[in-house]
Amino acid sequence: MNDNQNLLEKVCRNIYFNNKNELIFEDVVFDYANEFSRKNFNDNFIEAILNSINEKTELYKIARFLDILIWETPDNGKKLNYLTKNWIESADKTKILLTLFRQDDFPKGTEIENAESLHKVKQKYPELKKLCEYHIQEFKYWKKTGKRNIAELNNIIIEYTKRDYS
Repeated sequence: MNDNQNLLEKVCRNIYFNNKNELIFEDVVFDYANEFSRKNFNDNFIEAILNSINEKTELYKIARFLDILIWETPDNGKKLNYLTKNWIESADKTKILLTLFRQDDFPKGTEIENAESLHKVKQKYPELKKLCEYHIQEFKYWKKTGKRNIAELNNIIIEYTKRDYS
């Protein structure tokens, strides 16, 4: 196991759902994110993450780690956003899931782009319908209220991860 895999395992151990279905993380995850960024930022650090994922990796935890990494990269997430901006349109289901599980970002930048991309994902992966519908509705809700309904996303993630869709 390489250093990045070890680090991501530590990250995953410190991100979890509490008894209120809130996805929380221990403060040490910021330290891990900072360490990961220092070691990997000048390379394609997203590839380092993807290469460290295995069949037992809980992708929603990695998605949350991506959200946290934004705060710990020297450019405040610009490179991360650039490297992940088209994941929702990729043929890689892992990248799609990582995009759909994120709390601090939408799959695409505008409401129309978001809806178009998510409708395509629903057609290709019907088992992702609830996640896609959440993001379509959430974009509208956020645009109208300036708030997010993360509790709903967490419930969908919990439901999704209880099933085997591999």
